[in-house]
Amino acid sequence: MSLATVHGNSRRVLVLVATCVVVLACLPLAAVTFPPATDLPQHLAQMQLLAEAIRHPHGPYVVQWWAPNGLAYLFVALSSLVAAPLVAGRLTLALLVAAWITATAWLAHERGRRPSAFVLASVFVFAHPLYWGFIEFLVGWPLCAVYMGLLSRPTLSRRRWMLLWLVAAALYGAHVLWLGATLVGVVVFSVAERTTARTCLRRIAPLSVPFVAAAFWSWRLGAERSAGGFEVGARWSTLPWQRVLPDAWVSSALGGLQGPLESVVVGLATLYVIAGAIATRDSERKLDRGLAALAGLLLATALLAPNKYLNTLGFASRWLGPAYVLAILAVPPPPRIRPALMLLLSFATLTLFVTATTASWMAFENEELLGLETALAQVPDGSRVVGLDFVRKSDIIAGDPFLQLFAYAQALHGGTLNFSFAEHGSSLVRYRAPRSEGFTPIMEWFPDRFQPSDAQYFDVALVNAPPSLHIRLAQTGEFEPTSASGTWRLYRLHAKPVAHRQ
Repeated sequence: MSLATVHGNSRRVLVLVATCVVVLACLPLAAVTFPPATDLPQHLAQMQLLAEAIRHPHGPYVVQWWAPNGLAYLFVALSSLVAAPLVAGRLTLALLVAAWITATAWLAHERGRRPSAFVLASVFVFAHPLYWGFIEFLVGWPLCAVYMGLLSRPTLSRRRWMLLWLVAAALYGAHVLWLGATLVGVVVFSVAERTTARTCLRRIAPLSVPFVAAAFWSWRLGAERSAGGFEVGARWSTLPWQRVLPDAWVSSALGGLQGPLESVVVGLATLYVIAGAIATRDSERKLDRGLAALAGLLLATALLAPNKYLNTLGFASRWLGPAYVLAILAVPPPPRIRPALMLLLSFATLTLFVTATTASWMAFENEELLGLETALAQVPDGSRVVGLDFVRKSDIIAGDPFLQLFAYAQALHGGTLNFSFAEHGSSLVRYRAPRSEGFTPIMEWFPDRFQPSDAQYFDVALVNAPPSLHIRLAQTGEFEPTSASGTWRLYRLHAKPVAHRQ
């Protein structure tokens, strides 16, 4: 059998396995209407604001066509063109999950790793960046993986050289953090592979111009936010030795589901990496030095970087999942396990995890989002909506899965919200001038701050609360219920007359 035939067969196996993994990973998205991705409703609402900005070019919104971090909105826009917002959100995530898995599979193939490795690594697409709805960050990993895969050949062909420039430009559009990580990663990658300085410089050349542009944009954004009174400095709320504690470690590596399942999966992945690293003592079982060095870089970032910088939440923790992916690909499979059996075990692990994830997402929707779809359908078009989440935490999903759900009202019906991503300078569509309103700020985080005087600024309130609180709200003069069941209910708001002193 010729070498070309073997290579062709391995590619067909790769395509088949990757297709199965993509279909499997998208099952949770097919099972629910509201995937637990916190920021997703705000990203969908950006499409309404984009249409508004295009219709009224001198209105309150401006489109930042050439700013970084906007590439993910191409997925949102394409999904919104073919589907209604509730479907478009799931379709957007499905496209990002497919890109994430496909790029990981291609990187594994280019580096000569077995399919079982990327199947196991695909578990980490269900990490907290997905659950937080960080779609800009999610689109960054596939591009980083492709860039590293293009460096796998001893020499760069003209075609690969041009592709590097294209991927570098896409990284600028994807996420500033991934652009920087790829730039530093290429240096670490090249040093680990003992390439010449000239080769290293040639590899980072396509990233240099986008990096300078992104750095200037980030500096300008930081200065703008600082002038507006926002906290822009680095902030460490946990220290490195606290981040390696079991609960914190698992929350950083995955961090989407409540319960012990994620601890088991992270433990299995850790054992796989340790066993593979031990196996490298056998001269026939090689460690991929380049991928291992890149995994070490992301691991160091996860341990040492600040928890928050500018308006980037989870600045450090979001890197641990990709570090696991690279570590799994870097080590050889554990010894004395046949390739077919290892592939079966990897698929079994992924299948069990996806099945449990699907069940959790369905339980979250059926138990903790009761009344949401009905309440959203009752929102009048063009309304001024305030979202008040008095429940805050879920028993099923980690993080703050309810935080931005009220933004579905804007995605479905237009209008305005008490908080919008247009207030962020990094958004595709932002306010032309800082919004100045008279209502209480940050009620999306602190609903108890709502005052009777705030009712005059909104038409309706989308409220997530226990039944006892709904009863009390209905007895006030400001809240008129439009539905009578579910933890999520819509209220018409009536402002009480303000008494003026004589």
